[in-house]
Amino acid sequence: MSEQDISQPAPPAPAPDETSEATESAGSAAPTSPPAPAPSADENAVALAKPHDQDSLVGNVMLGLKVVGGELKWLVQRGVRSFELKQLRKRLLDEYTFLGQLTAHRLNQAEPLDPEAITDEALARDENVQLAIKQIDFLREEIALLQGEQQTKREAMLASRRKQLKLDQS
Repeated sequence: MSEQDISQPAPPAPAPDETSEATESAGSAAPTSPPAPAPSADENAVALAKPHDQDSLVGNVMLGLKVVGGELKWLVQRGVRSFELKQLRKRLLDEYTFLGQLTAHRLNQAEPLDPEAITDEALARDENVQLAIKQIDFLREEIALLQGEQQTKREAMLASRRKQLKLDQS
């Protein structure tokens, strides 16, 4: 047997009564064409190498793995950003505490412990109070900026994934 005979199974032979019926009923009709040859081993290899579309099982699995990978990446990024925000909030709380301590110290310096003795002018002259207020403003702005940036990055990542994977938004 040759190599071609091994790789391609022989087509089944027609039953004897089918052949005689076909020739009798056809009469003067043209002879039937031979069956199409089976694909060769090279053609099968090419068919397996083609990318799978999203409707096939393998295509769906690959799409799912890409989505899971993207979500894991986002989870790590979000975790790092959440840690950063947590540290900024802690620093903001420390600044509020420091400002409160400065105010309490000013209050204790007043002879008759009068809260009204501390005026905005008195606090405005204290450099430490001004520095604490500037730090508080900066930290508030930074936290708001990072939260907005995180949301924007998430939306951009989802849009990019939809475009890359050719998914419609419906």
